[in-house]
Amino acid sequence: MGGIVGFTFLTLVSYLLIVLNIPFLIVPIVILCAIFVSKPLGRSIKDIKIKFNLQTIIVIAVFVLGIAGQMAVISPSGITQNGNLLFWSAHGHDGPWHIALMEEVKKGWPFENPIFAGEKLVNYHGE
Repeated sequence: MGGIVGFTFLTLVSYLLIVLNIPFLIVPIVILCAIFVSKPLGRSIKDIKIKFNLQTIIVIAVFVLGIAGQMAVISPSGITQNGNLLFWSAHGHDGPWHIALMEEVKKGWPFENPIFAGEKLVNYHGE
């Protein structure tokens, strides 16, 4: 629960700082929050006792292989090749869509749907 509240708080603070045109304060605030949280988090982590047996090793191996497999597919997405920005997998549609949305935000209010010229952007999916 604390992690959810923390991420929500930092996201809202980031939005506020961007609206106030002082986004350079985002990184120092995140660092200060990390320092503030690190001591209690460190104590909590030290209290965790892991028994290394065959079952634990198998579970860790499955997690490591799963994470490595996911990253092998997803992490190269968004690279530049021959001057083109390439997206695939889960980012095949979402990557270009988010870039187009951010370009619309840069242009200012009212936001237009990047897919349909002249159409107002009415929600996240543009419908």
